[in-house]
Amino acid sequence: MKVLIVEDEAIIRSGIVKKVHWEKFGIYQVLESGNGEEAYDMVLKENPEIIILDINIPKLNGIELLKRLRHDNIQARVIILSGHDNFDYARQAIKYGVDNYLLKPCSTSDIEDILSKVSSNISAVYEKRKKYDEMKKKLDDMLPFFRTGFINTIITGDISDEGQFIDLSEYFGINLSGEYYIVAVILIQNRADEELSPEGRLLGKVELCQVIKDIVYADMALIDSSMSDRILLLMSGDYGDELKRTCFSVADSIIAEALDKIPVSLDIGIGNVSKGIKSIKDSYDGAMAALEDRFTGEESGVYFVEDVMLYNSSLIKYPYEEEKRLLGYLKTGAKSRAADTVDGIVLFLKAQKDRYPGTLIKTHLKQLVYYMVQIVYEFGGDISDLYSSTNVLGQVENFYHIDQYQKFLRGFAEKLCEYISNKRYLKHTSTVRKIIAFIEENYSDEGLNLEKIAEYAGMHPNYVSHLFKKEKGESLSSYICKYRVKIAEGLILKADQFKVYDIAYEVGFNDAHYFTTCFKNIVGITPSEYRNLR
Repeated sequence: MKVLIVEDEAIIRSGIVKKVHWEKFGIYQVLESGNGEEAYDMVLKENPEIIILDINIPKLNGIELLKRLRHDNIQARVIILSGHDNFDYARQAIKYGVDNYLLKPCSTSDIEDILSKVSSNISAVYEKRKKYDEMKKKLDDMLPFFRTGFINTIITGDISDEGQFIDLSEYFGINLSGEYYIVAVILIQNRADEELSPEGRLLGKVELCQVIKDIVYADMALIDSSMSDRILLLMSGDYGDELKRTCFSVADSIIAEALDKIPVSLDIGIGNVSKGIKSIKDSYDGAMAALEDRFTGEESGVYFVEDVMLYNSSLIKYPYEEEKRLLGYLKTGAKSRAADTVDGIVLFLKAQKDRYPGTLIKTHLKQLVYYMVQIVYEFGGDISDLYSSTNVLGQVENFYHIDQYQKFLRGFAEKLCEYISNKRYLKHTSTVRKIIAFIEENYSDEGLNLEKIAEYAGMHPNYVSHLFKKEKGESLSSYICKYRVKIAEGLILKADQFKVYDIAYEVGFNDAHYFTTCFKNIVGITPSEYRNLR
């Protein structure tokens, strides 16, 4: 703490400075002044917590100095020193809030007694203010959460005491004084041609909030940005029609301004004008319903709840045959056909938008995603084989426009076809390996043929024949013949005692002449000539 001693008599001033034990009272700087004008300037510059003030000082007496300080709202604690036992002086001093009044001459202990009380009081006030500031900071830190909770109460309509609710709205800086209310919900999304990072979208949201604040008056609307991908605009007024026109004008202005400044796509849903605080929920629900209907609309637009389509289910058409073909292409791995069919389905639905509500189109497309996910599992796979997030249905739930579904479905179809083709290849390769192992184990069986192998593989002979030729590039019978000849080559070179017809029977031929023919066709010479090469 600092103390300022204002005393024109230097001896008295010096005595006070030297004799008082200032440190005991937490005072570490002692300032001095000999007149009122100088003291006033020093107070403004140094801001001492305590002033020991003589009444009779030159240029500006003690009472006048005290009066000026209080006028300037300087709340330093003041101890008056006076050589006059004058009631008028005391009365005036009390008027300006002095802490004590000492008559000269006074002892050091008199001054220290008063300093003890004053410094203790200052410390107590400081601690109290410190605690208050800490509590206020905590409250200020929590205020956004309280405000968010308050806004949630507004849009859920959970209001019991409207009077108390109005008081709370004033505390949170929300104007609910009008008779009528209207809610607009601004949905923020990436533009179709630009993928922003989470940080980029957050920055875009901050910039958008500033754009909105520049357009609407602070007392005209509540702007809430606590929701991750949307901004709530609540406007109130005394005239419903005028409020509705104002809200539409504001919405159009927001989109016009944002398109030039912020790299995001905006859709604004507007609910009906509602009367009374409890009906704000209805306007909010309407705004959200309007946003749902934007599914097939243009990028960045304003949607009004009264324009939401009431549809007749008998007029609705869905390309079920195209969907059936798509699922077939997916299961056979026909990638280009599957991708083109996705485009065809989406194009058909876009053409139906005047009779087809956006919510229903979205439901059909989500169902299509579900069917595609099921195909993955039908083939013994898992969706995590294709996507890092296993909650694909949750991902598409957040799509706000049909073009997003088209892009996702086309990509999913191409991935799925590649996945199925790979699965089929691995399965076929495994089957062919099993067939080859069966041949190597049973080559000596004269009855080894396509039908027996197909029975072993559990497949139709025609399919086995087609699969084997596709994988190995030759027919099954050709492969068996070559394998038998390969075994025969080894036997010819190793065993002189075996005749050619013995070797033929050993490797599965029941006709020695046919064996010789096959051997010559494959090796280029007869078995006998081959033996003579040793």
